[in-house]
Amino acid sequence: AVEAAFGVPEAYTAAFVVTHKGRIVAERYMNGIGPTTPLESWSMGKSVVATMMGVLIKQGVYKLDQQAPIPEWQGAGDGRQQIKISDILQMSSGLRIKAPDDPDFDPNGTYPDHTYYYTGRINAFN
Repeated sequence: AVEAAFGVPEAYTAAFVVTHKGRIVAERYMNGIGPTTPLESWSMGKSVVATMMGVLIKQGVYKLDQQAPIPEWQGAGDGRQQIKISDILQMSSGLRIKAPDDPDFDPNGTYPDHTYYYTGRINAFN
């Protein structure tokens, strides 16, 4: 599996880790990358976060229908207070981002949020 992951250089695989029964059994990294190198996960990150959130809900730390525990959203009059954990996990929070696929997207208007996340000069790790 490790050889296959790195077998096509055009795939630009940066890291590959295999776990079995809670232990790392194989890992390999591209030159210049290591186990502590921050890497963008994009959609894969949503799956990891949802899994971790499921564990925390099962442990009773959070409830699926509670307000999202994001301190910045708890100010007086902030409508985001009503967003629940389930809304975020289902990507139905109501938070608007501009994306090129939107029917009302204006290519001559502002830079699309979705593209900005991928190409903008932002710290995607915060």
